[in-house]
Amino acid sequence: MSVRRDFRLPWMGDTVSVFGNAFAAFAIPLIAVQLLHAGALQMGILSALETAAFLLISLPAGAWVDRMRKKRVIVVGDLLRAGLLLTVPLAWAAGVVTVFFDIANQS
Repeated sequence: MSVRRDFRLPWMGDTVSVFGNAFAAFAIPLIAVQLLHAGALQMGILSALETAAFLLISLPAGAWVDRMRKKRVIVVGDLLRAGLLLTVPLAWAAGVVTVFFDIANQS
């Protein structure tokens, strides 16, 4: 039974993570276009910034992660990403996104 649990929990977590990644890949550009009225240039910048982190910190992060327990890094990373993604709709509902957009738009 322990072997099934050791396989099932990471597998279910990975399934949720992949679903969340696919949803974010669909939702973030859609939010940028529909709610923030982003143009082609802004969408290009958004796409570039999505991959910029890999260019900037992938080597140091790889060396750091190599010294850690991989399972813990995966679980904590997924939880942090989920928490950060949940702040986007909460910020929109609280009007924070509108405040930043309006200030940037006036500038």
